[in-house]
Amino acid sequence: MTDDFDNDGYMDVIGTCKALALMSALTQFSQGHLHTSQETLNHIIKLESCRLMPYRCQAGVWTDGIGNTVDVKPGILITEAEAAEEFVRHVKHFEKELARLLVEPVSQPVWDSLISFMFNIGVNAFKKSTLLERLRHGQTFEACMEMGRWIYIKKKCQGAYKSAARERYLFV
Repeated sequence: MTDDFDNDGYMDVIGTCKALALMSALTQFSQGHLHTSQETLNHIIKLESCRLMPYRCQAGVWTDGIGNTVDVKPGILITEAEAAEEFVRHVKHFEKELARLLVEPVSQPVWDSLISFMFNIGVNAFKKSTLLERLRHGQTFEACMEMGRWIYIKKKCQGAYKSAARERYLFV
């Protein structure tokens, strides 16, 4: 396992945690329990990183594991296995919500793009988004372009910008 420190001095545990999450997700995928592609699961894990000690993300929200913001307890260390399990739970939740919200089936690249997008903004924001409204009205290009609007977290965020660019690329 390799330990790195980010600009805020927080330890980012990489290697084992990410590998566990990806293995767990791929097992679920191979068993037909996940529909998001291996490439996108890996992208989300890489983008979010894996932190076992809770920290405040750029939006000021307590976060741990691989982008988990649910029931995070500041100062309480989680295990790599817990981070991996929580990641798979989140992906399953996003997939269930996306399937429920879509009015028509979408291609695998669009599905992957939307799951990655939802991982960044959350289900509630996605439900209220113009992107979903445009998608429901068959305005695919316009829906895709909406992703570029979600790059601000108090100010323009380079990570969100890069993620939105990848998601738009997958979408079209």
